[in-house]
Amino acid sequence: KRNNSSRTTRRSYLKRAGVSVGALALAGCAGGGGGEGDSESSSGDGSDSSGSTGTVTDSQELQEVNMILSPGGFAGIIYDQMTKQTDRLENRMNEEGYTVNAQESWENAALFAAGGPDFSDIAGLEATTLATERELDLVTFGKTISNFVGFITRIGSRFDPDNTGGLEESLNLLANEGKLAIGSWGGGDVPAEKIILEDQFGLTLDEDQGDFEVVTADYFALPQLLADEEVAAVSTAPQYGAASLFLPDDPALKGLFWNADQLDEMGYGPRPINGWTTTREFVDNNPGAVRALVEAHEETVADFLSRPYELSTTEPYTEFLTAQNEQEAEFLVDFCIKNEYSWESPLMYETVSLDETAIEQETQYINRAAELGDVPSNWQEYLEFVNVNNL
Repeated sequence: KRNNSSRTTRRSYLKRAGVSVGALALAGCAGGGGGEGDSESSSGDGSDSSGSTGTVTDSQELQEVNMILSPGGFAGIIYDQMTKQTDRLENRMNEEGYTVNAQESWENAALFAAGGPDFSDIAGLEATTLATERELDLVTFGKTISNFVGFITRIGSRFDPDNTGGLEESLNLLANEGKLAIGSWGGGDVPAEKIILEDQFGLTLDEDQGDFEVVTADYFALPQLLADEEVAAVSTAPQYGAASLFLPDDPALKGLFWNADQLDEMGYGPRPINGWTTTREFVDNNPGAVRALVEAHEETVADFLSRPYELSTTEPYTEFLTAQNEQEAEFLVDFCIKNEYSWESPLMYETVSLDETAIEQETQYINRAAELGDVPSNWQEYLEFVNVNNL
């Protein structure tokens, strides 16, 4: 077992990778990419009142619903289209007696935990951690972005499966002789990778006594560190500022495995890294608002999937994806949305609501994470998964 006390400093990583502090501050888990930081979008004029969960009439006041959204990546495009560029969400909410106040922040989980917004786009596992640590009564009712992160190495390196003989051989070599860099031990990619490595390959990923030597760095620094041969492999994705290193004309990096694909093969389905979560009290008192959000989100995803290149190559969405130009933005659509390369799972879910199969898979996944010590075993006392069709 290796002692993973090594941590390269933020300053040294940034200096070697040539990435600015401002850019790294945008890293998050909403389909990859960055945004403009915290901002606010008000898509209605309603005041905060008791409201009604039925269809609104002219004489009724609209109850304000507050949301915290991740500001970048493909998810950021969906949120911007849903809350700013169209009236989809506002119209759906109005029909149920609500108006929307949408804010954007990478600190969405912390702000949600503080009791401000009614909705947050955190997924089941993150919501589980939040609920159990803060003893909150939460409900997750939607899935938005799958766990798109994975292990990446350099093409042609001695850790490349083409040189080792296969994925298992590459991972064993990495455990014995290489150095792995991750964004954070608290990141949404790590619990998935713990399960994958333990159950598929018999390897332990652990902060203290795992099989790998692990260092941490900001997500946006990781791809360049790998390309510069500072580490043997990283846990990240092309959407984290790495599109130029994956372009098919002269690729420098390749995926060893992608979390969503591996989890799907293991029977968990392509588990989400982002979803929709609120409190049990809000669901009980405002089921119409929950349904309206899911419906508007699904409508927006359908519209995006009908014209992904048009939207992704338009500013500010190219910047959302941290693409340097249209070519990189188009590649990210090909890779993440069209599945033309090694990524096989859907990045964004066309059906946002959780059906019984999704709830069962998510429950099994979190139970396994609990067995590995990532969440308490009594997590179901604090978090429930809900099918909005049953509200």
